[in-house]
Amino acid sequence: MNHILLISRLSTQNAGNEALSKEFIDLFLDVAGQAEVRAMDRYPQHLSWVTMTGLLRGTDKPEKRFDDFVDALLQHAKGPGQAEIAPKASRDLVKLDLTARELPGWLKRIKRAIGFRKRLARLGLMGRDGLYKLGATLDWADLLVWNPAGEIHPTGDSNEVMRLLMVMRAAQRLGKRTMVVNHSLEIADPMLKRLIAHVYTNASQLCVRDKRSLEVALSLGVDPARVREVPDMVFLAAATAGPTAAPAPEERAPTGAIGLAINGLEAHVGGAGWEDLMRRLAKHQRPVFFLSNAMNHDLPFAEALQKNHALTVLPRQPGYEEIRSFYRDLSVLVSSRLHSSILALCEGVPVVTIEPSSFKLTGIFQQLDYPLPTERLQSADWVDRVASHVDAALADRAQLSEFGLLRARRKAAEVRQAYLDVLSELAARPVEEAAADAATRSRSNQAVPKFS
Repeated sequence: MNHILLISRLSTQNAGNEALSKEFIDLFLDVAGQAEVRAMDRYPQHLSWVTMTGLLRGTDKPEKRFDDFVDALLQHAKGPGQAEIAPKASRDLVKLDLTARELPGWLKRIKRAIGFRKRLARLGLMGRDGLYKLGATLDWADLLVWNPAGEIHPTGDSNEVMRLLMVMRAAQRLGKRTMVVNHSLEIADPMLKRLIAHVYTNASQLCVRDKRSLEVALSLGVDPARVREVPDMVFLAAATAGPTAAPAPEERAPTGAIGLAINGLEAHVGGAGWEDLMRRLAKHQRPVFFLSNAMNHDLPFAEALQKNHALTVLPRQPGYEEIRSFYRDLSVLVSSRLHSSILALCEGVPVVTIEPSSFKLTGIFQQLDYPLPTERLQSADWVDRVASHVDAALADRAQLSEFGLLRARRKAAEVRQAYLDVLSELAARPVEEAAADAATRSRSNQAVPKFS
């Protein structure tokens, strides 16, 4: 495998995804040996008009329709001439959007209804160059490695995931090896589940972040020999000397503050319990400071809490290295954000975790054997349990701090070794599954659906 293509979010509003993408790129540059590594940002904009409803409506064989469309995609991706390929991988390719703010619901609905970009893409007036670059880069690559970076979750956009699956499947149809990494398999959409099963059972390797995701992968039909549990890549931050970006003194969290990093999109599950929790936290007579890795989503929730409680809210999104500097001053972090939780552990800060949806946080903190169990927002007494965990974390802070930091560093070492092993195994394994897929495509004489 001389040519490796990485696909991840290279432009993002979420500092957790920034951390994932940068650590992902650094990791593969480290473990890929002499291979040339290049990186692309997700899927070409030319695919933005494709929806699951539009593509798969009226078929009882969605996998076949999906493959036909992917074959048409590959034909159109050839382009009129020699296209450039993706740039060489570097952490500098990853950019955090520091200006974006979540649109109010009504503006978001209007934007979706107009769908201006999608209309331009469908007419072929936008994104063609990106499509040609994808085609040229897939021709170049021996192995495609996709980091979902938060793409697949119960509240996410299934159409976004489907377009990324198209890129994966396109590589497979060309006879290239494919790998999915750093994954939590929380799938709510039944049709999306079928497409994921179709692509993942044809992948060379699947690396998931927790035990529950491993069970889901096996239930999808993935070969047990081609799936393994590997800790989250953001733990790699624990292996570094420390954050290089520091906040301005006037912005820092007060020393000893209780931190909050709450997923505002899913906080409604906790109902009025948040008001009760804020009153419980106030009894510690410590400042309370709100900062998460996804402030574009979480700021409205934080500002709503601030109206009734003494709460300092950072009104911007720092990068993940700067977040570590902010968290260093906290006494404890109460978090329903996975990557905020990991970054706090990397700074030796105890974490009280709250599961907002399925099992992602729960699975990863079980993997750590963390002394404070993750509580579910759906539980009737979640506030009592979370408040009790905060009491325990403050009372036993030194021991929890050392425990969390040591475990985070251990996970960082496990991540690096796991991907060294995976690439070594892939290099020694015959390319049977990819070759078979390419042969199926070359034999197909079926008419493919119109691409655009």
